[in-house]
Amino acid sequence: MTNQQLKNQILTDFYQTGRIDGYYFGKKSTSKLNPIREFIKNCLYKTFMLQSVGVQDNDFISDCYQTAFLELAAMDAEKFIEIYNKSAIKGSRLIGCTLRIIVLKCFSKDRRNNNPNHSLVSKLGFGSVFNAGNYQILPMEVNDEDSDEPSLILFDEETESDFEREYGFTPEELIGLLSPEAKFTFYKQLEKQKPGAPSKERKSEKQELSEAIRGIKENLQKLKGFTND
Repeated sequence: MTNQQLKNQILTDFYQTGRIDGYYFGKKSTSKLNPIREFIKNCLYKTFMLQSVGVQDNDFISDCYQTAFLELAAMDAEKFIEIYNKSAIKGSRLIGCTLRIIVLKCFSKDRRNNNPNHSLVSKLGFGSVFNAGNYQILPMEVNDEDSDEPSLILFDEETESDFEREYGFTPEELIGLLSPEAKFTFYKQLEKQKPGAPSKERKSEKQELSEAIRGIKENLQKLKGFTND
């Protein structure tokens, strides 16, 4: 058997079970739980991705899992087998390498790209092909609470049909047009701002407008008094 054939055999079993020959860091188990997926799930909870975004947890896990095994699949066969054979405990070195790939590729900030504050998993949360149909958009009013303008609600199941009749498209279609970076920004703003609450910038603009209107009123009153005299 060639190194490539052996690599494919090991990788196939590893992908299906999350274990090397039935072992995970020296412990053999018959549990159906995939320990690599459980590791990813714990990482996702630590980053609050599973709590703050309404998508199924296995969608995020699948994204990270696929990323790790794509890296392993792209690895040179000789290097892969060397890592596999050098384990003091059966398969532990290869498992450790996989976990390191997951942390570095999915949860570490990549300062080489244009968005150094974003990790891969934060992008996956808002741009994943696996998760495209699973986003839950929280209700949000985009106008000020004291504005006379009609409220635009994103997203409430009871008003979905009214929204589509009014604007000709659904909220999902609108958000689907955004880039992954724009989606990330959109959802981060939702986390920071309570539904219906005006932003600091909007408050500042309204304050400036109120002061301008007050000044106009004062000038009109002065002008009126001057005219009456």
